[in-house]
Amino acid sequence: KRLAATSLLIGLRAQLESGLRAMGATLFGAGAGAERLPNTVCFALPDVDGETLVAQLDRAGFALASGAACSSANPEPSHVLRAMGVAPELARGAVRISLSYANTSAQVNDFLTALHSTMSRLQRLTAIAI
Repeated sequence: KRLAATSLLIGLRAQLESGLRAMGATLFGAGAGAERLPNTVCFALPDVDGETLVAQLDRAGFALASGAACSSANPEPSHVLRAMGVAPELARGAVRISLSYANTSAQVNDFLTALHSTMSRLQRLTAIAI
């Protein structure tokens, strides 16, 4: 049963990561051979602030967190991401999402749709402000 749940999570994570890559996201810790949890994805989108993205997606009904898990109480860019060589601007955009064995492929698609819409809106606002 545990193996089936892990396989499900890995499949949902792969689906999520594929959708994120299609949006131009940078995936942290997803390199070849990297050992990581099967249910967690940490990413950043170009020109999108992580805290703002989290707040917008929260309003849409999705629970995420900004930054890396080890820095959730600190507003500064994650020291772990910085140690990995991630630029401060990109590290400030870091967002973390965790999946559950109770999640479905349809829910991942719903999230990706909401994320794409939110990202587009936020990037337009950033472009206007520059």
